[in-house]
Amino acid sequence: MYPLYFGICLLFSVGMLVGLVLLAIFPINLPVVVKTAKQTRPLVQHRKARSPTHHTTINYWDPPWADDDDDL
Repeated sequence: MYPLYFGICLLFSVGMLVGLVLLAIFPINLPVVVKTAKQTRPLVQHRKARSPTHHTTINYWDPPWADDDDDL
């Protein structure tokens, strides 16, 4: 009786192994959830409000650090 159980389990395990290998090679796409059309949102670019940028003019010809007497 035991060899019969061994043979059945052996055939079942080999069949499961072959089935899983074939399923890994050739996957089956089963629709588990029905696909619905995606709702597309309108493309709107929101811009962040910024404070105005103050441009300061830099005078390269007369920089404030040109006077080295203050450093001594």
